Amino acid sequence: MRKAWIKNGYVQDICPAEFDPVYAYGEEIGANYVTDVPDNVSNGWTFDGTNFAPPPEFVIEQIVATIEPTKEQLLTELQILTAKINALS
Repeated sequence: MRKAWIKNGYVQDICPAEFDPVYAYGEEIGANYVTDVPDNVSNGWTFDGTNFAPPPEFVIEQIVATIEPTKEQLLTELQILTAKINALS
């Protein structure tokens, strides 16, 4: 089975079963790797000490402020558009 480095409850790195992280990185780092990681687990998954779970979906909401133009702003825009239209004639 593969091994995963768990940090703060999240999978940080996954290595193949034949790789020995304790041998490669030493006891301090290698001890962070947990064995028996299922094939579908990848970086970013959570681990509660027993179970792996996919990361939560992040929903990004677009916030758009609606600002109504003032009468003065609309009249200014109207003058600009009227001038552009007259220039085409």
